[in-house]
Amino acid sequence: MNDNDNRSNGHFDNRDHSAPEPKRKIPALNIVLLTIVCALLIFGGMRYFGDFFGFFGGVSHGNMPADGFSASFSAVRSIDVSMSNSAITVTTHSGNDIRVDFVPPTRGNYTRPNLDWNSNTGVLRVYEQGGMRFIGIGSFGGGRLAISIPADSAHIINEAQFSTTNGSLDIGGMSVSGTLEARATNGRVSLSDLTGREIIARTTNGRVDGSRLDATRDLTLRTTNGAVSFVRGSVGGHLTVRSTNGAVTVTNVDFDRGNSDIRTTNGRTVID
Repeated sequence: MNDNDNRSNGHFDNRDHSAPEPKRKIPALNIVLLTIVCALLIFGGMRYFGDFFGFFGGVSHGNMPADGFSASFSAVRSIDVSMSNSAITVTTHSGNDIRVDFVPPTRGNYTRPNLDWNSNTGVLRVYEQGGMRFIGIGSFGGGRLAISIPADSAHIINEAQFSTTNGSLDIGGMSVSGTLEARATNGRVSLSDLTGREIIARTTNGRVDGSRLDATRDLTLRTTNGAVSFVRGSVGGHLTVRSTNGAVTVTNVDFDRGNSDIRTTNGRTVID
């Protein structure tokens, strides 16, 4: 049958009768590279979203579960704790080691702190910068870092520093041979039963409370927005108790009034 016959019958054959092109094959190297990229993306997602999905349970410092950690150290000479969105508490126990426990928030995002321990210098650092992030349901939240130290720690700890941006500080029962410092930005600072060469407590938005504090040299309690109180203690050097917007109270404290700065801008000042 010729073309005229096809047209006369109303049938048109438009098919391409040429040989089909062979299918392109993906090089094996490309498949390997694609597999590696996918694996890295999945592993990174598991690390970042591990707390939300429950995939990742390891840590960067030791074998600690994703929902917190607990560790102990001996022969600690210096403690440096720097948190962003966690409360910090310090208590005492009858043992000889220093115990560190982190309890994450029940909901929300948080960063699990890092632990750096130098057995040669005896310096223990706890910090959130660069720590592993976990994503949960709700707004960004903090956790609670609990540190328990030997009740008789005067001969052990030389320096102690605790700081947090959004959270409270509750430091009690410590004895240091050098300086003990507690700083917050948005949170209350409470110190009790502490001895040291110098004791410092500062916050911007929150009250500062000190009780049974003994400093052989200087002692400083300061805030911008909140009350400041110092009840029972002794200061061998300069005493500073100050607030901008809040009452200031100093009672039952042995100090040199001629070597002190006790005042507030907007509030009541009581010295007894």
